[in-house]
Amino acid sequence: MNKILTLIFIFFLGQNVVGQRIMAVPTFWENWSISVMGGMYHSLKYSPNTNVVTPIAGIGLGRQLTPVLGIEVEADFLTKNRNLSMTRHPRTHLHLVCSYNLMNLFRDYKGRPRTFEIDARFGVGWGHTSVNSRTKPDQDYLVSKFGMGFNLHLGKSRAWKLAFRPMFSYDLRSDEEKMHVAYNANRGELQLNVGLVYHFKNRDGEHYISYVQPAPSIPTLERPSEKEKKQAPEKIERQIVQLEQRADHQYITKQQKQEAQQRLREQQEQEAQQRFREQQEQEAQQRLREQQEQEAQQRLREQQEQEAQQRLREQQEQEAQQRLREQQEQEVQRLREQQEQEIQRLREQQEQEAQRLREQQEQEELQRLREQQEKQTQSEWQNMTNPSWNTSQNIEDSLSLIVDFPRPTVVQSSDKIRKRQEIVVLFQENRAIVEEGYSVVLERMAALLNNNPNMRVRLHGVYTSVYKAQSERRIAIQRAKVLKSLLVAYGIDAQRIDRNDVIFQPKGAQTQWGRGVICIIEE
Repeated sequence: MNKILTLIFIFFLGQNVVGQRIMAVPTFWENWSISVMGGMYHSLKYSPNTNVVTPIAGIGLGRQLTPVLGIEVEADFLTKNRNLSMTRHPRTHLHLVCSYNLMNLFRDYKGRPRTFEIDARFGVGWGHTSVNSRTKPDQDYLVSKFGMGFNLHLGKSRAWKLAFRPMFSYDLRSDEEKMHVAYNANRGELQLNVGLVYHFKNRDGEHYISYVQPAPSIPTLERPSEKEKKQAPEKIERQIVQLEQRADHQYITKQQKQEAQQRLREQQEQEAQQRFREQQEQEAQQRLREQQEQEAQQRLREQQEQEAQQRLREQQEQEAQQRLREQQEQEVQRLREQQEQEIQRLREQQEQEAQRLREQQEQEELQRLREQQEKQTQSEWQNMTNPSWNTSQNIEDSLSLIVDFPRPTVVQSSDKIRKRQEIVVLFQENRAIVEEGYSVVLERMAALLNNNPNMRVRLHGVYTSVYKAQSERRIAIQRAKVLKSLLVAYGIDAQRIDRNDVIFQPKGAQTQWGRGVICIIEE
């Protein structure tokens, strides 16, 4: 009740402040506005938490009664939030809101809204919760809200307004057994709304309340009688009659009337001169703008024409250069094809002649190499089997195995002669260490390979036991690796040495093979 009395007192105070000026009497269809708002609300029962922040939307229709007092019907649509018990269902609030413009209340209204204004807002209304359940009916109750409004007017006409409205909204139902109206924080919410407000145009063309400027007093002429008009019409028209003005029920003097008329004439002349100057300035500015636009358009057209001519010249030059390059390329291509054909013909003739000479030389060289290789192979074999370099019993055993192999064979084909030789290098028992005395064999193998760059060597490790196949295969592989590294140390290129898979040799007459590596030398 105290709040209502306070608002009524502020209303009459605002009326007294504004009433010092003459305000235009509005019609019913003037000073109306429509607003669209949107924002969010948070329950006052809980500490700030993003999980309980819920969107809200609203629309309103209002009317400004005086520069201080305004009324508005607002409809708020609160969406549901299942995290809270009170907001589990969507709600609708309909308020009748009174707004008080604090800027116009404590500071005089100048006949035009300020760019930024603050108003206090209070409203009560009806709330409805849509339960949408067969067991529970919808709920209707009394609601109220109050807060502040921060308004930013946009544009010179003040038709649009950007509004920010922090409000406290309450469900006035109590939680006690005896129901009564109560402002309970557990049923309160903090709303933050932002939106746009549009003020409709009034009959004077403005979007706000305007004052009527008091016009200068215009004296009324005392009309002469018909008899006097007939007697002296010219004299009566030139005569200054008494002017009557009712101001506190007193008559004004002739001098006051003349002064009022003089002020009116001066004001009209000033307004006419002002309008004439403004019109001349507008015409001069208009002519200047038109002249500047014409010059700018002329410069733009000239620039566009120059650019078009430049692009056309560049395009023509590019096309001429392109055609010239294509012609040159075609001519060069034709000459190149002729040269290639001539070169191809000469190359074919040379190849035919070279092929004939090569075949003749190959036949002669083949015959000579066949004879020379046979002599060289026999000489090397005799040197390797010469008892003078047998330094141990193991070497004798290895050479006996070499003797058992066929002599170096020369395989003749249609285009080449291939030479092949097999040698066995023995290692210590169950170890990857070459037997003493086999350095001479390795040296001679290296000399044979160095003297014949076209020859390659293949290494095959040998194992003889079936029961110890895994361990003996591993030792045989290690022995082949060791032998390859020894040959590389003697200067043989590693790419000429092939280390192939191991060979299984059953135990028999040549049991020493189980601890040896077979070296196959061939072209």
